[in-house]
Amino acid sequence: MWLLGSFATIYGIDALYVRPRNMMIDDVALFSALLFSMTGIRQVMPQVPPVGSGVDFFGFIWIMLMLMLVSVLVLCRLVGQYVHPQPTSWDRLFNREYSQRFDMHAERKADFDARMEAREMEREERRLMGRLERLASKKSVKNKSFRFQSFSEMV
Repeated sequence: MWLLGSFATIYGIDALYVRPRNMMIDDVALFSALLFSMTGIRQVMPQVPPVGSGVDFFGFIWIMLMLMLVSVLVLCRLVGQYVHPQPTSWDRLFNREYSQRFDMHAERKADFDARMEAREMEREERRLMGRLERLASKKSVKNKSFRFQSFSEMV
């Protein structure tokens, strides 16, 4: 029991704090199943004393408390990752890697927005150049050097 409880607690702490990652419903199911199966595991052990003996106070109760705590934390993380998709102040203060990943995402989004704006300006420049050329051809300008090379030369 101590082995199962310890490994589950270590896995939960690792998934929540050491190497934070998104939780799935499978993680919540694992911890909940372990929590409710510990009483059955205790009952099938050979030569187990009655409930409430010293073994329960030194082992079983502490294992159940560890599993309850980790189960609640994993469930909160599962719900929180959908309620708060951006990092919280806790993440920014104490989990620098997660915060840096979010900041990199923001930088990539800003770069993407700048590229899209530059493309839009190029499109607008080509559209205006086409209009100017059509106007120049309609007015039958005798001097053919009227054509501009770029929009910036016109201004």
